[in-house]
Amino acid sequence: MITIVGGIYSEHCVRPAWDEVYGSAGRAATAIARFGGDVELHGFVDTDQQYNMASRAALERFKFHPHSIPVGLSFEYLHGLSTPAVLGPLGSTEELKVSAEKVLRFGMIEATAVVDAEYAVYDPQSADAPQSFSANGSKADHLALVLNRNEAGLFIGDHSLSPEDLAQTVAIKQQAEVVIIKMGPLGALVYDKGSISRVPAYRTERVWKIGSGDTFVAHFALAWMEEGLSAHDAAARASKATAYYCDTQGHPSAKLLASYAATPLEPSERYRKGFRPQVYLAGPFFSLAQLWMVTECRR
Repeated sequence: MITIVGGIYSEHCVRPAWDEVYGSAGRAATAIARFGGDVELHGFVDTDQQYNMASRAALERFKFHPHSIPVGLSFEYLHGLSTPAVLGPLGSTEELKVSAEKVLRFGMIEATAVVDAEYAVYDPQSADAPQSFSANGSKADHLALVLNRNEAGLFIGDHSLSPEDLAQTVAIKQQAEVVIIKMGPLGALVYDKGSISRVPAYRTERVWKIGSGDTFVAHFALAWMEEGLSAHDAAARASKATAYYCDTQGHPSAKLLASYAATPLEPSERYRKGFRPQVYLAGPFFSLAQLWMVTECRR
């Protein structure tokens, strides 16, 4: 059984159309349940969000422990690659306490989760000020951190280190056995008690970005904590499952993932050495609508 604690949020996207209740924790529960894992989910929800998530839990056969609040948070996207507007009470400081053998913890906007676990996987979910796992009193005998490179740099106050040095420094400072650093087209670096390896990202025909990071963490947590895979093998499977999610907008079963033909990305040597091509973006920018379109493409 994996206990998940984190944000359960409403998600609205104009194009392509998307109107669901997931959030990081809710999506992770679905990803693990669809793959055959046993899950229990904790999170703050309002009345409508609770109804939606309770229905999904009944359908997908995971346990749901709602913690009621008057108004839940909502993420509003204009398109699938846009930066969302977050609507709802952002100033509240709720606290959840979870004690379990295996815990997947996500950072939250509206609350903090205090965890006491034997095994824990933690994704801080913050582009500006990620909180360390133990800052709120959380404890775990075996800790894995799943970060992007920006979060890893913020943890130690230095973005100039190589990914290898960054992972090792984070592991020491955060007292983590495993550190995963996601690096976009370069895949992910895996630090596991001193050994370092890499897993590739995969080419897809399309990219549904909303929730892709949540999917990676969920599959890594299931493989590493529940199935006993090595950190490298768990991250490799998580990367392929994330490609499936980006490609199909859905969560794979074990059978579907086994049959999913994914081709690893192979970035060029000059890209690996830091080369970034310049792009000339041409288009009319005389009306407000045209100017918005060009600006959004530039972003």
